[in-house]
Amino acid sequence: MKQSLRLTLLFLLALWPRAYDLGRFVTADEAKWVYRSARFLAAFLHGDMAATSVNLTPAVTTTWLGSIGLTVYYYLHQATIGQPLSDWLMALPEFRTSLELLVATRWPMVIFTSFGVVVIYLLASRLFNPTVALLGAIFLALDPHSVALSRVIGHDAPTATFSAISLLLLILSPTSKNQKIILIFSGIAAGLAMLSKITALFLIPFTVLVLIVNHLKIQTSQVLKTCKVFVLWLIAAYLTFIIVWPSAWTEPVGRPYAVIQNGFLSATDQEEADAEGFWLVPDLSYAYYLVNGAYKFSPMVTIGLGLYLLKIYKRRTNFSLSRPHGQTKVYPAATMLAFAVLFTLFMTLGDKRSSRYILPIFPPLALIAAVGWQWAINLTLRRSEMVLAVSPWLKPLHALSYSLLTLTTMITLFPYAPYYFTYFNPLLGGAYTAPAWVKIGWGEGLDQVGRFFQRELPASRVGTAYASTIAPYFKGKLSGVTAQNLDYIVLYRKQVQSGSPSPAFIRYFQHFPPIFKVDLNGLHYADVYTGPTLIPVKTVPGVIAFRSLKNSSNSNNLLEIDVLWSPASANLPTSAMMTLHATEKIIATSKASPTLWSAELLVSHHQFSLPADLVSGKYILQINGQFMGELEF
Repeated sequence: MKQSLRLTLLFLLALWPRAYDLGRFVTADEAKWVYRSARFLAAFLHGDMAATSVNLTPAVTTTWLGSIGLTVYYYLHQATIGQPLSDWLMALPEFRTSLELLVATRWPMVIFTSFGVVVIYLLASRLFNPTVALLGAIFLALDPHSVALSRVIGHDAPTATFSAISLLLLILSPTSKNQKIILIFSGIAAGLAMLSKITALFLIPFTVLVLIVNHLKIQTSQVLKTCKVFVLWLIAAYLTFIIVWPSAWTEPVGRPYAVIQNGFLSATDQEEADAEGFWLVPDLSYAYYLVNGAYKFSPMVTIGLGLYLLKIYKRRTNFSLSRPHGQTKVYPAATMLAFAVLFTLFMTLGDKRSSRYILPIFPPLALIAAVGWQWAINLTLRRSEMVLAVSPWLKPLHALSYSLLTLTTMITLFPYAPYYFTYFNPLLGGAYTAPAWVKIGWGEGLDQVGRFFQRELPASRVGTAYASTIAPYFKGKLSGVTAQNLDYIVLYRKQVQSGSPSPAFIRYFQHFPPIFKVDLNGLHYADVYTGPTLIPVKTVPGVIAFRSLKNSSNSNNLLEIDVLWSPASANLPTSAMMTLHATEKIIATSKASPTLWSAELLVSHHQFSLPADLVSGKYILQINGQFMGELEF
């Protein structure tokens, strides 16, 4: 197969799953990135370079890609928009984006990451034989976790792509006649990775490690040379960081420092870490990435990594990183494995964790898995130059083996389209075991909730934890799940697993049948319940919350109120007297006993017959003589 055709097919293989049905759902952070991209581009067009610092993660590559999508969208719809580009950009809302605009900003990310797979293949083919490089690129092109994050506007996919390119160029440099040029390009890619996400700073100490091992193991007199090539790499990374980010033009030292400082503060934000809920999933602590990463690996990569480790064990291969590629076949794979392990440990040190944060280890692990599969196939078919000379029929079997690997990888991925975030490694039990170990949900499935409301209940006021993910599909009012006067409440899988806003809140609504629910690929994602919501109570010992239901259709104007009690409270009353007051006057009373609705759900149900001539206004609600809240009729 000609190289140009191979590259085209590889690009299309990566593009198709990333581009398929781009408007299906929205993740929780994307509305913010559309807004930030608009602010970034508007500041750039106005010449206010300092204002292009819209986020200190710093996500500059993300906002550049988003800006491209916004610009293309504007000029395709300029007649409809009817205002100057900069004015239109500044008018875009922060937490609500249209579906068409979101898709427009996703396209540059899709195309960029698809090209990234091709570039990674080209570089890998210089380090491994073409079969390994191509198989590794195919694993990456069809990797569920990589695909999922490569089709949304965010900073994880650019970080992973640029980090992989920088790493491959770094490994390639000792074997190249143009070592300095290769290192400069590695530094440029590292600078772009750091502009994508500050976690890519890990490339700096790792590059030092690789350069030291490469030079000092061979000849100890190379200390000066090691320092020189590292300085060259670092200068290339720094200049890229400054040149590509307009805000850094005015503060070439201040902006990098601010990014590093923000990264440290974010990684050590103990308050945010302490607020993380682990109601239905364990706090995995230092095992977080080991478990979450394993659940996101594809079966072919998982098995391939196991085969590679078996190869190491069988051959007792020297894992030294000091030998050039020409002297030992293990050098590139071993360096990539070291990167994956050390980067994972580096991310584990932070208090803030997410499975998407370790996306940079997925490209190198895909290539390592390809090495493992090639070794296993060669071993199985007893493939060698001598055998092939005698038995040419092994060649078709060899090609068939790689074709089956590619087909299996495709079959694994495509059933999850376009909800690739719903993928969990079937070798670990997939959808059956994942909910017990990892948090699930970043907005996928809430698109169906939004479409349901727009189709069936367009005038409703809805409470949900991820309002920005429903907004593109529903034009009604959206609030938090504890806001007053809600018509419907949405409970989402991730919030339920976290016990947010409280376990009692979740248990109470789950006691009733939902009017709508969403299931995706064997996982239950969302439930819709009728309102109103529960109102938290902090003034009465033992009372958690209450919920009022006024049924004006009844002739006696019935008012029903549920009160949630804490089963662990020391002084639970055997009965509770509830009174409804208008200033000093008691309007109605109701007495009820707390009853166990389930093992940990204690509720007292109160009913009032309100006067027919009740005047509209605010009324005080008391229980056992203590103020509980206010009601408005």
